[in-house]
Amino acid sequence: MLRTVYIFAIVCWLTLIAVGLCEEATLHSDEAPRDDDRLKGVGAKVVILEEASRLDEAVFTEVIVPLLNVRDTAMLAISTPLDENNFYSTLLQMKDPQTDGPMFRVLEIKLICEACAAKGIKDVCPHRRELIPPWKNDHRREIMTKALFEGQPRMYMQEQLGIPSGSDARCFDVDSIDRFVATSADMTNDPQYVFVGIDTCGGGNNFMAIVSGCYNRSNALQILAVDTAPITSDMQLEAEIASHATRLRKHISRNAVLVSIIEANYGGWVQSSRIAHLLENHGPALHVTCDKKQENRRPGIYTTWEIKERMRHELQRMLRENRICLFSEVASTRVGDVVELAKQLKRCEYVYKASTTSATVERKRMITGKVNGQNDDMAIALMLLSYWSAHFINVNGKCATRL
Repeated sequence: MLRTVYIFAIVCWLTLIAVGLCEEATLHSDEAPRDDDRLKGVGAKVVILEEASRLDEAVFTEVIVPLLNVRDTAMLAISTPLDENNFYSTLLQMKDPQTDGPMFRVLEIKLICEACAAKGIKDVCPHRRELIPPWKNDHRREIMTKALFEGQPRMYMQEQLGIPSGSDARCFDVDSIDRFVATSADMTNDPQYVFVGIDTCGGGNNFMAIVSGCYNRSNALQILAVDTAPITSDMQLEAEIASHATRLRKHISRNAVLVSIIEANYGGWVQSSRIAHLLENHGPALHVTCDKKQENRRPGIYTTWEIKERMRHELQRMLRENRICLFSEVASTRVGDVVELAKQLKRCEYVYKASTTSATVERKRMITGKVNGQNDDMAIALMLLSYWSAHFINVNGKCATRL
C-alpha cells in the first residue's frame, strides 16, 4: 500500500511537469531564517516547504501567504510537527470559515493508532507497522534510536512517532494562560498607580512591547493596554510611547501615577532614560530602577538570569491563582495583540545554551520564547509588569526614582 502511495505521488509530480504547472519554489527552513525581504516577489505555481514547522513564521506570512492568493498556486508543506503552538501545527487544525471544514488537505502519518494511544502505549503499535518505509524498518536500529532518546520522551514521540506534544520545559501552564485571556472585567476602582512594563527593541527583527496594568479591588493585576511594534527610529519610539500613554489616560485619572518598568539590557541607561522622559509628558510618573547609586538613580531594569526567574515565578503564580485578568476595554493599536501575547506566553520555555570560555564549556539555562525566530517581547513585558509591580507595592515604592 505504501509503495502505491509513492508511485501515485511520482505520477502526480510528472503530470504537473507535463502540463507546465510546475514552476517550483522549494524553501528549506535553514535557508530562510529571516530572509523574507530577499524572497518577496518570488513567483511559483507549486510551493514546497521542507521542514515547514521550523520555517520562520514571518517568512510564511509575508512570502508564502501572498503566493497562495494567486490562482492555481499550490502548497506542499512537509514536516515533523512540533508542539501544538507552532504555526505549522495550527495550520493542520485550521478551519474554512464558510464551510467549517478543513482549510488544507492534511495527510498525517502517526505510528500509534488512537486505540493504542488511549491505552497509554508510547511506542510503535502493531496496527501501524506497515506504514514504516523499508529503509527504516530495522528492528535493531529502532532499539538503538529509542535508547538514544532515553530521558527525552517528548522528542521521541515527535521525531519517531510523528505525534506533536507540549514542551516539557514550558515556563507557564497553558490552561492558566487560556483562562487569563478569556477573563475580562470592568475597572472597579480609580487606581493610584498604573504600571507600564516595556521590553525595549533589541534591533534587527526584534519588536518593542508595552503592557500596562493596575491592581483592582480584588488585588488582581488588570491588564489595561497591550502594544507591540518594530522600532526603527527615535520618531517611531516617541509615537508608540505617546499612543500607548494617551490611550491609558482615557481610562484613568490625571492624578494617577504612571510607574515605568523598562528593560535596559539592550539600550542601557541611555535608552531607558529616554523612554522615561517620554512618559513624563503624560502626567505624573515614577520609574523602577536597579541602579545602586544613592542619588540620582537612573531608570531601568537589567534582567539577569535570577531576575528573569523571579519575574517568571511571579507571573506563573498570578496565572495559577487567577490574580490576573484583562480590562474589558483593553486597548491595543493592532488587532490580535492579546492573542499574540497568549501565543508568546505558551512558547516561553527553558533552554540550555552553551557558553564557551577559554578553559571550559558550560551549559547556561535560559528563559526564552524566541522559537524558530519568533518574538517573545510581549511575554517579557508582562513578566516585567507582574514582578516589579508587586515588588513596588511590597517595598512602598522604594525601588522607584523620579527624573
